[in-house]
Amino acid sequence: MAAIMFETDLQKKIAEIRQHKSAASLMKLMQQYDWSEGFEIPLAVITHSCCDLGLALYLFWQSDEARQYYKGESDTDDEYQLAFCKTLVDGLLKGRYKEGSNKFDTGFYGEHLFPEGSAVHELRALKTQRAQKLYADALLQPVL
Repeated sequence: MAAIMFETDLQKKIAEIRQHKSAASLMKLMQQYDWSEGFEIPLAVITHSCCDLGLALYLFWQSDEARQYYKGESDTDDEYQLAFCKTLVDGLLKGRYKEGSNKFDTGFYGEHLFPEGSAVHELRALKTQRAQKLYADALLQPVL
């Protein structure tokens, strides 16, 4: 009986997500999301037509599982987690997500935002250089 209620509640939540009309409302939803509830909701968000690049990057950097999947270190058998990771990473790498209303600073690149020679400028450049050894630029470029 409890499993039926969970499925019904989940179906209702996914139906509500489909009713969202903006990337900003999806971002707000995901900023409040409790990841211990699973990957069904995040999967619905990243496959929503309003999901933009800022939101997709936010979700990639918020999800340890997505970064592990990208690095080939994922060993999950959770079908929703795997679908979320694959869809998100493939979408980011293939340019599926376009810039929209959501902004997200990955913490990489963006040195031009700070005075040349400043500690922040230098730190950001060094951080970017190191991250490029692990991640594709599509995952590092901020949406500012």
